[in-house]
Amino acid sequence: PDRTQINPAAFSMLLARISLIDVVRWPLRFRFCLLGERIKAYHGNDLTACWLDEAFPHFNSTNTPADFAVVAERGVPSYRLGAPLMTYEKAFYQMRRVFLPFRNSGLSVEVILAYTIFR
Repeated sequence: PDRTQINPAAFSMLLARISLIDVVRWPLRFRFCLLGERIKAYHGNDLTACWLDEAFPHFNSTNTPADFAVVAERGVPSYRLGAPLMTYEKAFYQMRRVFLPFRNSGLSVEVILAYTIFR
């Protein structure tokens, strides 16, 4: 869907666990655009406007870039349940997340909405 079709007020109770990630092409990279309060707390700081591969030195050695690429290139959602791939000595043993593709009035995916729950 187009991002303008989404009304955040309709799911305000979920916003604390949402991140918006900009998709930048040529080369394909990902940058945090917005982070919910629970996501900021998980990471320990506000990573808004940070490139994921710079914020997380181990980012490119995980499956996460490939998951983002599938969402960005094919325009399909991605779901994962398992151990967190990018941790900061936190006591989380499981994360559940979904990546959803969004456009900004264009034809290609420009933003990925991530909803994440850590346990």
